[in-house]
Amino acid sequence: MKASTSPDPWPDPSAALEKAIGEYEEKNRQLIHGKDGRLFTRKRKLSFGDCIFQMVGRRGKTQQAEADVVAGENGIGTLTASGLFNRRMAIDPSAVSEISKSLVRGLYLAPAVWKSLKKVRGKILVACDGSDIVLPSPKGNAEKYGTSCGGRAHSSENDPVMGKLSTLYDVMNGFTVETETGKYKKDEKKMLMDHIESLSSWLHRKFVFVCDRGYFSIEIADFMAQRHLFYVIRLNGKTLSDYWGGIEPGKDMVCGVRYSGPRLNNVKKSHPEIAYRVASTVYRIRFVRLRIQKADGTYAEEVLATNLPRSGFSVSDIAEIYRERWGIENSYRRMKSSLKMEQFSGYRERLFLQDIHATVIAHNMTVLAEKKAEIVKPPKKGHMLCFKRAAAEIKLRLWKMRKEKEEQATLLLRICTFTEPVRPGRSYPRRNVKNKCRMSYADSY
Repeated sequence: MKASTSPDPWPDPSAALEKAIGEYEEKNRQLIHGKDGRLFTRKRKLSFGDCIFQMVGRRGKTQQAEADVVAGENGIGTLTASGLFNRRMAIDPSAVSEISKSLVRGLYLAPAVWKSLKKVRGKILVACDGSDIVLPSPKGNAEKYGTSCGGRAHSSENDPVMGKLSTLYDVMNGFTVETETGKYKKDEKKMLMDHIESLSSWLHRKFVFVCDRGYFSIEIADFMAQRHLFYVIRLNGKTLSDYWGGIEPGKDMVCGVRYSGPRLNNVKKSHPEIAYRVASTVYRIRFVRLRIQKADGTYAEEVLATNLPRSGFSVSDIAEIYRERWGIENSYRRMKSSLKMEQFSGYRERLFLQDIHATVIAHNMTVLAEKKAEIVKPPKKGHMLCFKRAAAEIKLRLWKMRKEKEEQATLLLRICTFTEPVRPGRSYPRRNVKNKCRMSYADSY
């Protein structure tokens, strides 16, 4: 196979993960090694980095089979399931979350990578959306996260335990930037604000936040205005219709929105700390009214609220930005279907939270490997690399890639082998969420 001569700005997936782990260890040595300084220090036992690689490369096997994979790849002889999971129980899930963030932050802050990222008018399009996730069913998890009664009037003890997964996703480049897991009924607007606060150290990279219905509120508009951030959000039915009701389809209008009366009273009840500022501020919001043709040939109208300027972003540009939001739905499908996010290592909260963040790491490593493979051999016209096969190759070769640099080239050649046709316009109906959580765990985990 003839290698491409195009410059490759992307780091090796395994090296990027090692770097993120190293940065976390450097900053949090006391947290990793415990109060007595002895955790993860014995040479013949699994290191902190070994445990992170095990989480990322887990294959959905039984706990002992997973332990055997780790033992075989590290040459440490015998490793029991209890030995592996006792080591994992010593790691706080926030550590895996921080490593996941560090991996993406390292990419976006690298000048060569930033130059190669796809943008719209110099800005990264980041979608935010929530998704229900099925969690292990012990009573403690049900009390903390909540259950789904499937639309029935009353819940029962057999209802599945559910959580709310919220992510920020770079829709044009494919990376999952940030992930948060909360209660089943947690407010998605609050989760969006939590994401943005977490990204405060590198928001200068200029994101545009794209959200679906349910996210817009004057609290969000105020939050974005205070931080000078851009957004494109689809409005619910009649939200602020007294401002945009007279706009013709395909047109836009910039309005000065001011809250008073019943609207302001609602803000005083829910967010009293910003009520005075909201009452005295006129928010410049641009409303864009679109007429969209559905798959069945009928038309529907949608209204978007944004603060992107007219000078750089036309109505068609705003419509295209919102259309790109669908990529986050595909990312959830990949993480839940291809990467088996909901097949957890155990029922304890610490373990399934680790698995969620490790799945995000595996997702981003797969995207990174695909970008490198496309430079080695671009897919033929009308085709794209198969994400599921690429993810499988990453997991099978993760440990070897860590030890042997030559394995990286083998990985890329294998990924180039598996392509699938691009089928524009294909869609499938959504399926109801069921408790499909299939786990293999011992009673003590």
